[in-house]
Amino acid sequence: MIKKIIPHIVAVVLFYVLCVGFFYPGVQGQKIYQSDVVNARSMSGEEIHFKEQTGDIYYWNNSMFAGMPWRLLTYGREQNMTKHFHKIVYNLGLPRSAGFLFLGMLFTYLVLVLLKVNPWLSMIGAIGFAYNTNYVVLLEAGHMTKIAVLICTPLIFGGSLLAFRKQPIWGSILFGLGCALAIFSTHIQMLYYMALLMVVFYLVYAGIELAKKQSTLLDLAKPLGFLVVGALLALASGSGQLYSSQKFSTSSIRGGSVLEQEAGAQTGPKSEGDGGLDWDYANAWSNDFRDLAAMLIPRFIGGSSAEEVPATSEMGRLLAQNNARRGSDGTYAAPMYWGDMPFTSGPSYFGAIIIFLFVLSLFVLPNSLRWASLIAVFFGILLSMGRNAEWIVRPLFDHLPLYDKFRTPSSLLSVFPALLVIPAMLGLQDLLTGKNKAEMQKKVLIAAGIVGGFCLLFALIGSGLYSFLGDRDTGYQAQIQQIFIDQRQSFLKNDALRSFGLILVSAGLLYLYLRDTLKTRYVVFAGIGLLVVIDLFSVGRWYLDKDNYVSKREYDQLFEPRPVDQQIFSQEPKGRGYYRVFDLSINTFNDASTSMHHNTIGGYYAAKLQRIQDLIEYHISQNNQAVLNMLNAKYIITQQQQVQVNSDALGNAWFVNDVVYVETPREEIDQLNSIDPGNTAVMLKDEFSDVLEGFQVGNGQGSIELTQYTPDRLVYTSNSNSEQLAVFSEVWYGPDKGWTVTVDGEEIPMLRANYILRSAIIPAGQHEVVFEYKPQLPGTYTAMSLVSSLILMLGFFGYGGYRLYQWAQQPAPAPKEVPSKKTTKSKGGKAATKTSSKRKKKK
Repeated sequence: MIKKIIPHIVAVVLFYVLCVGFFYPGVQGQKIYQSDVVNARSMSGEEIHFKEQTGDIYYWNNSMFAGMPWRLLTYGREQNMTKHFHKIVYNLGLPRSAGFLFLGMLFTYLVLVLLKVNPWLSMIGAIGFAYNTNYVVLLEAGHMTKIAVLICTPLIFGGSLLAFRKQPIWGSILFGLGCALAIFSTHIQMLYYMALLMVVFYLVYAGIELAKKQSTLLDLAKPLGFLVVGALLALASGSGQLYSSQKFSTSSIRGGSVLEQEAGAQTGPKSEGDGGLDWDYANAWSNDFRDLAAMLIPRFIGGSSAEEVPATSEMGRLLAQNNARRGSDGTYAAPMYWGDMPFTSGPSYFGAIIIFLFVLSLFVLPNSLRWASLIAVFFGILLSMGRNAEWIVRPLFDHLPLYDKFRTPSSLLSVFPALLVIPAMLGLQDLLTGKNKAEMQKKVLIAAGIVGGFCLLFALIGSGLYSFLGDRDTGYQAQIQQIFIDQRQSFLKNDALRSFGLILVSAGLLYLYLRDTLKTRYVVFAGIGLLVVIDLFSVGRWYLDKDNYVSKREYDQLFEPRPVDQQIFSQEPKGRGYYRVFDLSINTFNDASTSMHHNTIGGYYAAKLQRIQDLIEYHISQNNQAVLNMLNAKYIITQQQQVQVNSDALGNAWFVNDVVYVETPREEIDQLNSIDPGNTAVMLKDEFSDVLEGFQVGNGQGSIELTQYTPDRLVYTSNSNSEQLAVFSEVWYGPDKGWTVTVDGEEIPMLRANYILRSAIIPAGQHEVVFEYKPQLPGTYTAMSLVSSLILMLGFFGYGGYRLYQWAQQPAPAPKEVPSKKTTKSKGGKAATKTSSKRKKKK
């Protein structure tokens, strides 16, 4: 029993030690500077402030883009019991980034072991999965929700393989759990891509099985039925999140367009008329052949937009002359990436050995698994090329449901590690246990020749195939351009030789074992495992090393107020709810740092509301002061970090004395060029006709003031001699999406004015006007989430415990009998051996 457990104990300890080693500065208490995490914390500045005071969770955030829904992707997941898996990440004594990779290794190891891969090989596969450079780069940037989904992909792919390999119960449990965890983690794009490739995989798999008559329809229908049950449980467990997410998406830039499209209009990041993102915006980050080659040769296309170069190189000396910051390891960060994507933080390098083993598996695995793996990966490669493979991507973008909601097709490669590692380890298992070793030797040589030959070819002639200059290099002098060219050529040659060497040694170990030169396969395990660790850890260090860490004190300083922030604080004793800031000293609409301390009209969010995006494009970017006034942008921070007070800001609310009625949203937004929003409101004639019929706008006299403020509850006191139309400097989000308005406790209709602002008809006299945000989730979704997630959790631990008990009860295999040997003397006097086993005499 103990002997059987040892490999699994070793696996857990090894994974933990590797996490400690790779993330050691984090273990010591330092923090990775992750731009997305820093932005996320800044986005949450208002929520953090009020949560400390009230302890409440808020689903509306006024700190960005003049106000927007918040945490709707997580709304409704409180009853989802799969959340306890995520708690593992936070209770390992490891940094969160390391915790995710640890969990990813455990998931991969579990799946491979259940697929009957040798535990030692399963460890290699788990390490190869988790430490591929793409994931390291994602962690460095802080894409934590994306990583949280990606570590579930081995459960999804491996679980489905288990189902089709006569383990339908285990397969459906792991498949369903993986999907449920992915939905819980909120980055639906990665799950969508994985599902798309899985559909292709199993269409090919089933087609070959049926064509070769290796399976019947019933054979394929049974595991498929189990997987459908797992998928339905996963969808039910995340039903609340999916419901609230879908409700929000219809108002975001990923939903339908508000404005009717004009012929030839440049839409930018807006939605097209039928919903979804604009083609050019969605495909700005598309791979081409050079980016794809980096899966095998890491710096084929220069690496990253801030690649480390040695101080002794010409590039390093050039940067030193320009007083560039030098890293602790003596390197400089240089813009080495020369592809056609806007920029990149690093390549999608999956490891030369892993790619070699995957290609080798294509010669070893059964036909159905071989071709399904190859075609799924090839299809994924095409989709990742986006605009560079428009002939196949454009039809999907235009017609496949939800496909046009996602941008950055290059990120599709992030789901590849599971699709590469699992077949690679299955193939390696079959190779090492196969009986026809001579045939297997040929396959090793063929695979090494294909993958290694590709690397050697580019090492020898790659320097003459490209210009090694990108669009961003055109502004440099010819002499400097040549320095860039030389450094990029050096990267390509050195990395191609590096990958070639790793493939050569790995193939050599396999070949020697198959030739019986190496007598034990554990030497092969140890050799290949060590090479995988050296390969991936060394490349990973190019993109995440101690220079990416800062002390906790330095990290906390990132969120401390600047002098300009302190200056605004001194003038606003009531707090952030009574003004907004327009900060020009940062990348206003792609940086949330100011939102840490103030409510702003800028910020950063990949799915902002469509109406604020339209306002940014049509008015704010055109310096329309009237729009800034109606958004209560009381303070403008200049590029020199000086505070300018906008005395024309209209405050939190005001009465108007005129209404301009228009027919279309286009007319509504265009009218903001000509009206004075302090006196006039623009409204769609038909949208609120049932409320506005017979209404006569007041004279604008009286007062309405904000008296109490929390993000989801705003209380105003109004006083007027007649019925008035009030306009509020708050973003309208509706209809029926959570916001309500009451006057003295009685609900009244919430209107919209000026394309984006809330409005309401306030009766004469003194009243309390209250806006509250309470998004509603039908109780059915809460119940479904609780029940289905409990079924998945109980299935995993209950069935897993049962199988573990069965495994523990299995007797250890009997030792092989070794014939005893007797030494006798031959007639010639020489010693001879004689076995005690009886042999039949020849008749």
